[in-house]
Amino acid sequence: MSEKVGEVVRSGFRPIEIRPPGPAGRDLSKRWDWDADKRRLINKGLGVMVQCCDVVYQDDGTLQHEGMLVVGRRSELCITLRERDGHVGLVYHRREKVLRSGPLLEFYEKHPTEIPDPFALPSGIEEYELPHGLAGQKLAEANEEIQLKVLESYQVGVIHDVPPLTAVPHIFFAVKVGEEPSGKKPEPGEQIKRVDFFHPAHLRRLDTICGLTQAGFWAFRRWALARPVGDFYERIAAEM
Repeated sequence: MSEKVGEVVRSGFRPIEIRPPGPAGRDLSKRWDWDADKRRLINKGLGVMVQCCDVVYQDDGTLQHEGMLVVGRRSELCITLRERDGHVGLVYHRREKVLRSGPLLEFYEKHPTEIPDPFALPSGIEEYELPHGLAGQKLAEANEEIQLKVLESYQVGVIHDVPPLTAVPHIFFAVKVGEEPSGKKPEPGEQIKRVDFFHPAHLRRLDTICGLTQAGFWAFRRWALARPVGDFYERIAAEM
């Protein structure tokens, strides 16, 4: 049901992991800086900001609670479909920051009201996902992660990964690709091991905890099934 495009998308793959933070103020291109006046934590290199805010009632401005929101540069989510057979391209991605479900659920069983220490529990998972992330140019994620030339694309809508926290969504595209390489590569440090293409029916059994990927499947299916019967995208959605 799957066809490997390449065992290793980027040669010299080096797994990464999380550790407790080092000293502040290091000379790094991707570091977090705290702006005390604006009460925001910003990482210009990563293109992400965590902003504190007051959440108030609209009628009289009474403070309900202190909140926070995550704001980032333009982001994309893509479902990539191969013209030859209608198979769906997924990246096999390492997510170093995700706490592993088994030990985490055990922690919550014992301490349901406590916040876990992310460095005291095992972290790092590997799974299939739709291409997504910060994208300064249209379809950058599909070009860099799937690495096949885009033949056609449609903007399907927008998808929020965590609506209670994120202020900006991912722009969601349906993308048709051919066989010719895009000529683009993932950025250094990207934790992608390989790209596989799957028959649409296989996606029903895909084991992934990525909310963006799961939402992308359903958003694409809803959009594509509204297209004319027999259309390239409609045929794929009908088998999902």
